[in-house]
Amino acid sequence: MSPNADTDDISLAATTRWFAKTTQEIQDDYIRLHAAARRDPQKAGHEAEAAWKSILELWLPPHYEVGTRKYILPDTNVEGGDDRKCFETDIVVFNPTYPKPLRKKSEVLPGGILAAFFVRLTVDADGIRDASRRAAILKRSTTVRLNTPRLHLQGPFSVGLLAHSHDWKADGSTPFENAKANLERFNRKFALTPREVLDFTCIADLALWTTSHWIKLPQTVAVSTSSAGPSANTSPVARLMMQLIYRLSYVDPTLRHWALGLLAALPVGVNSQVDWRHWDITDGLPSRVIEDIQKRGFDNIGGGQNDWQSVFA
Repeated sequence: MSPNADTDDISLAATTRWFAKTTQEIQDDYIRLHAAARRDPQKAGHEAEAAWKSILELWLPPHYEVGTRKYILPDTNVEGGDDRKCFETDIVVFNPTYPKPLRKKSEVLPGGILAAFFVRLTVDADGIRDASRRAAILKRSTTVRLNTPRLHLQGPFSVGLLAHSHDWKADGSTPFENAKANLERFNRKFALTPREVLDFTCIADLALWTTSHWIKLPQTVAVSTSSAGPSANTSPVARLMMQLIYRLSYVDPTLRHWALGLLAALPVGVNSQVDWRHWDITDGLPSRVIEDIQKRGFDNIGGGQNDWQSVFA
């Protein structure tokens, strides 16, 4: 037994208690904010959007500003890109370096945001279809300007679907299985490359789904869409906040140390509901990046959060 075993157990117990308390606070805040938005007549028809904006503003680091109803300007023409709706988002998280006067405009540059979300009060199969399609076209229309594995696999910003609840309420209905099946179905229908897959799907009273990207040399890129399921001890909203902070830490070094701590605090083995999709490596990475990987290898040392790893969560 390690001479520090007792101390390690005490530290682990304290971290576990802190994690449980913090995630419950996030969930309580979401419930309170959603109830307040529903009572506010000025937010009629936009209560779901208002609640999600408030929870993001409350729990993201203070230098991250949240905007609503922004049109993300495409910087390349693609099939389906003539549908303006694909670029209309309900919520965005601005890149802290994006100038404040530009944040007030209804149109934003792709480089000015780090995350974009479509919001629904309740979601059904058509809502998942719509978000999956719009995410694929939005990401396809955005140019990757730096040649790193992460940017080609995840894209310059994350795209997600946020919903307060779902429509699968009938007796005998299986909402988690329904949502999971539709995510798998529309992922395969609309995402032509690994980076076009919907990054986050959070149904507040059901579950959170997130994607991870895996490079498997010599010839495969895999994307896993995973969820803790509806019986997880950690609420979907709390998991979303922690996973989003971790995703932001790839581009924000100031977040990295404590983002890794958050990830380590998540209960082990929670993401047991996994859907895998595999691509040829050339579908996800350009030849010059593949050649660079073959020359330099992966940089998986130190726990991660750089653009040259083999796995990106």
